[in-house]
Amino acid sequence: MSTVQTKKPFLIIFILLGVGIITWFLFRMDPTENLIGENREQDPDTYMFGVTSTEMDEHGRPKQQVSATQVVHYPLDDVYLLDAPHAILFEDGIKQWEITARQGRSRNSQTEIEMWNDVQAQRYSHSDETQPLRIHTAYMHYWPERAYAETDQFVHMTQPDMTLNSVGLRLYLDEERAELLSQVKQIQAP
Repeated sequence: MSTVQTKKPFLIIFILLGVGIITWFLFRMDPTENLIGENREQDPDTYMFGVTSTEMDEHGRPKQQVSATQVVHYPLDDVYLLDAPHAILFEDGIKQWEITARQGRSRNSQTEIEMWNDVQAQRYSHSDETQPLRIHTAYMHYWPERAYAETDQFVHMTQPDMTLNSVGLRLYLDEERAELLSQVKQIQAP
């Protein structure tokens, strides 16, 4: 009998023993241990549905409004996850800008909001001086207090008489000014 044939049964027994020990260990583990164990700070501490926050100006008119269909707060990082975030900026109580997305996240005591997944921004026209503007992108970072938003993603902008495409955008909402960062292409309507 060769040494290879005598080592084969020991190898099989060793493998079966290893599989048995791993199986025993896995069945002893509690799958909810990390969810309800000592790490509770990783779990959400707040769930809110249909949330709307409105800031008023000195005359009692709406200045800005942020809402979401669902908000979940994670205290470890002080992060709020938002479903369908929706921001509206007003001037003299009149809606000027609206930004929506499917998902979002708010951090730093809610002074900034990241939005992603079908982000759309719309500027409304209330005079002959400004045209309505629609912006579509995959991601936008928005600072409500600064009335400023930006993205480094592809941007598609439309106005009644032209279309602009760009990679990257800086949007100064209260100044009605936009900086297109790179690869800008314009299509003028006839």
